[in-house]
Amino acid sequence: MINLGPLFFVRRTKGSDKMAKDSLQDRVKDIVCAALRDNGAELVDMTHRKEGKRKVLRVLADKEAGITVEECARMNEIIGEALDKEDFMDEYYILEVSSPGLDRPLKTKADFLRIKGKRVRVHTYEPIDGRREFAGILEAVEDDSIGVYEENAKLIKMPLSKISKATFDYKSLI
Repeated sequence: MINLGPLFFVRRTKGSDKMAKDSLQDRVKDIVCAALRDNGAELVDMTHRKEGKRKVLRVLADKEAGITVEECARMNEIIGEALDKEDFMDEYYILEVSSPGLDRPLKTKADFLRIKGKRVRVHTYEPIDGRREFAGILEAVEDDSIGVYEENAKLIKMPLSKISKATFDYKSLI
């Protein structure tokens, strides 16, 4: 199954101020991961931030075979109910659960292993060989680094800790 773009489901809810803001993100992540895991999905990425006058909790979820619109809607309800049950959010927030789409962020070794041999785009926090942007075939995936074989026949090794953003280059398929 190929997802052509993210799917969004929105829920608005309110909780009370029972937790310090430092541990809020960790607690929310624990609840979200448990809810997803219990339903055969995994957390790809999560952000919790203020947008305009409201807080938005954005969850990207996926399954090995891809996630459907119906599954995203169901995950939205399950995660929303789990967060409401804990009742520690200090103000109204919007919950969005979506699929990562084709431009799924690559963050972990498992993410990179999943697409080894395919074309990727990588941005780094600091220059490597004088540049911060790379595109090529993901050739090597090691415990703490990856290797991208560029079109100029050069293999660039990058520590995972220096990668700010990496995605599958689906545009190369078009």
